[in-house]
Amino acid sequence: MKKNFFIVPAIILGLFSLNIYADELPNTTFEDTKTSNTTQVIEQQDLQGDNNAVSNNDKNNNIDSDNSSKNDNSNKDNDSDKIDDINKKNDSSKDDDSDKANSDNNVSIDDSITDNTSSNQILVETNKPKLETVNNYRMYTFKIYDPNSKKTYNLQANKVFTYDYKQKVPPLKADEWSYNVFVKRMEEFFSDKNGKDMTFAEKISNKNRYSIVTKKSGQIKIDKKKLKEDLMNRIRIADYSTVTLPITEDSKQMLKAKKDELIKLGQYTTYYNTYDYGRTQNIIMAGKELDGIKLNPGEVFSYNKRTLPIYPNLKVAKVIVNNEFVDGFGGGLCQPSTTLFNTVIESGLKVNHRLNHSLKVKYVPLGRDAMVSNSNDLIFTNNFKNPVYLKYYQSGPNGITFTIYGSKSDKKTVKTWTTGSGSDFVFYRQIGNSVDKFRSHYAD
Repeated sequence: MKKNFFIVPAIILGLFSLNIYADELPNTTFEDTKTSNTTQVIEQQDLQGDNNAVSNNDKNNNIDSDNSSKNDNSNKDNDSDKIDDINKKNDSSKDDDSDKANSDNNVSIDDSITDNTSSNQILVETNKPKLETVNNYRMYTFKIYDPNSKKTYNLQANKVFTYDYKQKVPPLKADEWSYNVFVKRMEEFFSDKNGKDMTFAEKISNKNRYSIVTKKSGQIKIDKKKLKEDLMNRIRIADYSTVTLPITEDSKQMLKAKKDELIKLGQYTTYYNTYDYGRTQNIIMAGKELDGIKLNPGEVFSYNKRTLPIYPNLKVAKVIVNNEFVDGFGGGLCQPSTTLFNTVIESGLKVNHRLNHSLKVKYVPLGRDAMVSNSNDLIFTNNFKNPVYLKYYQSGPNGITFTIYGSKSDKKTVKTWTTGSGSDFVFYRQIGNSVDKFRSHYAD
């Protein structure tokens, strides 16, 4: 009876100790596993019947180890069942917390569990959030329209433009070689293949001179920089509406330049002896000095004034003094003036002043020469409604040519003829009902 008196209290104390142990177990046996985007390790304690758990509870409740050991075997199965229940509760709680975290972050997580039998470890791996899809540019076909030719050219964007699709925000780039190829194709497509050659005067920069250029009408030159910027901006916002073809300012001028088109109003060529070095150099210098001169309506031209800048560089050659050929500076300047005089005659411009040589010359028919000297000049006026342009050409190895360009509306029908013999000649020019006479007298 005395023995039973001690057993009953021991059983009550053992049950009380087990409740305390169960309450403490979740906080002392498992670590909290709620972690985002990291790999966690959960260590599971070996609970196979050693006396550690009971000993810990004995210390917490100040109970003798002898009494606790008596109840250890009887409560072992109950302890194992309660631990399994706690594990299930914690696993369920972890799943709920993980689902909640995933729902809050709106991220899909793939769990993979690997069992390590040697260390009884459970590995929980979570994937990082996936990157958002890269911003792929929409590459379609541009319709490029030219309002002048009324044509449309289809250009596939991906033939010219590209980007690095691996980058999150890829910069749009143009393949310059491909772009230049397509620009050339478009220029050929939009240009008028049946265009005619047209002549224009272009001002030479930093000079009061003009060059005469020939261009084919209907030729289109695309403003490459402007078109490329426009297309790239449209790709960025997926705007594939019709594109108006941008052309260069020069092309714009060509499209409306018919009123500025020039034609030859008059031209004349004479030839000289290239073995006379000094005279040849003087002729070439004078021709180059007169090249590219523009005469506005009503403007007067003076040969001596226009060739004045070359005087310091003139060479010694034959000149006429007192009806004789002698050496002197500037020999040969009369051949450019004679050539220019006949060009003026052919063009229909007004001749103000001209005199012949005192002796006959061989590089032009008699009666058609124009002598210049310190006391004599060749002077003419632009009596047309539009500007005229003077152009000098070196014709072959020994020819000098002058051409006067002007507006088609100023083109005149000119007839010329010469009468006379011996020392006296008369040169005639007829324009409509008007006839000009140029008399010449030569010494015997």
